[in-house]
Amino acid sequence: MKSFKLIILLISIFLSETVTSQVKMESILGKEIPNLHLPQVLNHHKNYDELDNHKGKVVILDFWATWCSPCLKGFSHLQELREEFKGDVEVFMVTTSDSAQRIKKFLEKFKTGLPIVIDTTYTIQKEFPYRTIPHTIVLDGNRIVKAVSTPEELTADIITKIINGESHGLEEKRDYKHSSDTKKEGNADNSLPSMGGDIAFDFSVTKGYEPTLSNRLDAITRDTVLVVRRGIAGIHKKIHGERTWSRVLFERNGQVETINEIERSDTIVFPEKDDMYNVRLVAPGMSIEEKQQFLFNYFETVSPLRSRKEKRKVKAWVLRRTTDELLLPPSDPSKKGGAMSGAGVHLSNADLSWLVFFMEGFGNFGGRPVVDETGLKGEYELKLSYLTEDPDAFFKELNTLGLEAVLEEREVEMLIIYDRRDPLRSEKKKRKG
Repeated sequence: MKSFKLIILLISIFLSETVTSQVKMESILGKEIPNLHLPQVLNHHKNYDELDNHKGKVVILDFWATWCSPCLKGFSHLQELREEFKGDVEVFMVTTSDSAQRIKKFLEKFKTGLPIVIDTTYTIQKEFPYRTIPHTIVLDGNRIVKAVSTPEELTADIITKIINGESHGLEEKRDYKHSSDTKKEGNADNSLPSMGGDIAFDFSVTKGYEPTLSNRLDAITRDTVLVVRRGIAGIHKKIHGERTWSRVLFERNGQVETINEIERSDTIVFPEKDDMYNVRLVAPGMSIEEKQQFLFNYFETVSPLRSRKEKRKVKAWVLRRTTDELLLPPSDPSKKGGAMSGAGVHLSNADLSWLVFFMEGFGNFGGRPVVDETGLKGEYELKLSYLTEDPDAFFKELNTLGLEAVLEEREVEMLIIYDRRDPLRSEKKKRKG
């Protein structure tokens, strides 16, 4: 494999900024919103409402979904703000993807005092275009948009300033319109400089959190590596091809931890906004392995984190059959596609690897790997719902399909992320030497 270390040192010095053709949605700050009708409101003193009923108050509209775990975390904070500014602030939680029946079931387990608006016709959402949730709109007493953000960014101080008609300084959340084209500023002829030999490349890194940049931009293809809004640990995971954190272990100070065992205040794993990176590498002449090595070498110059693949005995969800009878519905060639989200798995003509991926990447399964010991190799109609407010229901649905998932110890290939400066690690290497 070619050595890229010298080139990376030069790039680190002369790194230029990448500009993508991802176009931000237009700003709506200062826009006057019409008197929106809220035709279906649950968990409220009446099943209908409209903005003009709250004239003179600050109104917060938070777009969310039952399957969105980060959205659920915002409920308590927004309820606290509503109570702190009682009489001056009203909050409506708006869902475009959940039916009234689903919300009623959700509220049986998830307790909240906030009214929930059903907007499956997108009547409200079309006034506030977005691509990612949670998406929070703050209107003043005259229906003027004063803030576009997320629940966690709204503070009592910001609400006070909006009530008083003062400037608050909160950055507007503006999602990107969909586009897959990217270009390099200052490289109008789109030619790729040579790395030496026959390999041409286009490499850039920008540092800093871009709140409107979607994680969906992540891609590793034969020609391109594009990783956005990630910390160093997240970049290691992405470069290794790990789709979720469930097969990642953090090894530091003699301790081995999963992602769920690490405190959110740990900036090595959960970096502050200024420590996030956006990476773009276009190199048609490099293999995927060479791209990986290139990026590993680069980030060795800016971070002490290292990573390696290794088999470890870990607690894993073991997926197995409870009966010899095949209860999974067979695939139906007349059906295509489906969906997989925090709301569950609803896929046609899918093998069980999709069920494994769902359990490792969605829902609250403890951030542990899943080992498929069913021996089932065919394609099936996979239809299992996941209720964020009642995770046990998922296991009951598995049982109806003749399957179960139990926590047991298994040997699994894991991605180990570690800090080369770890004194315990250095001492261990000395003893081996």
